[in-house]
Amino acid sequence: MFRIILVGWLCINIPITAIILFAGFFVFFLGYNFRMGVLLGGVVGWTYWSFTIPLWRKWALKECNDEERVEKYGCLFLLTFKKGSLLSKTEYKYKSKKNFFSK
Repeated sequence: MFRIILVGWLCINIPITAIILFAGFFVFFLGYNFRMGVLLGGVVGWTYWSFTIPLWRKWALKECNDEERVEKYGCLFLLTFKKGSLLSKTEYKYKSKKNFFSK
């Protein structure tokens, strides 16, 4: 389970944080407000999250085979939101069986 959470943080949460901070500083150096850049970075980061979290979840289920544990630890370690919540409904629904994290 540790590996699943570590991969989630390395592939999802850390890049999102970098996107938000990069956008904030980039917009600040252009002469605008840092907060405006963070807001822009948040929108881009949320879009990134919406596309990558379903891929991570498919990969994690393949590794663990226990959907309940993946959801529990995903929520606990700030990777996912509880199923059925408004925020979890922003996840992109892939139609293809192909997965970015597949071997």
